[in-house]
Amino acid sequence: MPSPDTPFTIAPVTARELDELLPLVRAYCDFYEVAPSDRDLRTLMLTLLDGGGRDGLQLLARDETGAPVAFATLLFTWSTTSAARAAVLNDLYVAPEARGHGLAEALIERCTNESARRGAAKLTWITRPDNERAQAVYDRTGARRDPWVTYRVDLPDGRSRAPEPSAKAHHEPPDLDVPGPFHTALAQLPELLDATTADVVEHLARVPERPVAPAAPTDPDAVRGWLR
Repeated sequence: MPSPDTPFTIAPVTARELDELLPLVRAYCDFYEVAPSDRDLRTLMLTLLDGGGRDGLQLLARDETGAPVAFATLLFTWSTTSAARAAVLNDLYVAPEARGHGLAEALIERCTNESARRGAAKLTWITRPDNERAQAVYDRTGARRDPWVTYRVDLPDGRSRAPEPSAKAHHEPPDLDVPGPFHTALAQLPELLDATTADVVEHLARVPERPVAPAAPTDPDAVRGWLR
């Protein structure tokens, strides 16, 4: 895949950059003759940020002056036919003044790397049949064309039922000082430490939430190390 012939930087979007990303996303929507509201577009951006990259991410490209000139939206799902995680390059847009320098290919390469880093077995994307300029770029990346036909059903109530993104989840880590079941369990641990390891395991298994991933160990020796 060719490298861009002009210095660009590509990095995941942060919450502070949403105001710079939004005009690029709006231009992308204008190209496809759709008009989602700024509020809905911002909700999408915030939702991806809230997920911490679990469901997807957006990449923002800047030119040598620091101006935002391109973006890509990468989503993660699962493929039954591959029995593996899959990535979808949902959006790719380069501003007209930045085209012709290999930036689209560079964004696709970055999306490929981000997908592989998260364990995806493949990266797929679609484009409009008459977007021949984009197809010429995609053909140069080494990607192959799939013979699938895309279908769609519009769900008018989808936006109204979508959960609102957190206002602070992408700014601050979760507040673990808020009292909850985990803290209650911790308060009871001193008396439990006089009990057996099996009793401790049984007690912790009943706690509905605790900031430990993916789960508390159940092997007695591992439990003793986990409690230290």
